[in-house]
Amino acid sequence: MSLESVNYQGRYLRHCNYAIRLDPNDGTAAFRGDAAFYRVAGLADSTRASFRSYNVPDRHLRHYDFVLRIDPLSSSSPGADRQDATFRLAPWSSFWLAAPGRTVIFAGQQPLLIGKESGQ
Repeated sequence: MSLESVNYQGRYLRHCNYAIRLDPNDGTAAFRGDAAFYRVAGLADSTRASFRSYNVPDRHLRHYDFVLRIDPLSSSSPGADRQDATFRLAPWSSFWLAAPGRTVIFAGQQPLLIGKESGQ
């Protein structure tokens, strides 16, 4: 799956040197790999979600020091690290405005990202 911005249509979360950026799809295989994630059971809470990198499979999306990045994490990583890579998902329609297909990704209680999942 890929995460496309709602505010910047055609721009997706992708990693570059392990940092997450919001870039337009340039149509390359490198972009497709960098912007693809597997949604898996949360590393700190299996009722939530974590996102494992498609092309660097030992790394997960996480927030650290107010920055999104991909880091090597597993179920044996320290609890605080696993929590940084575990997100609560909620449909956008349960928040401010109805917008079918949108997802709000929370880090703790704070909205972190509003996007839509793409099969791209």
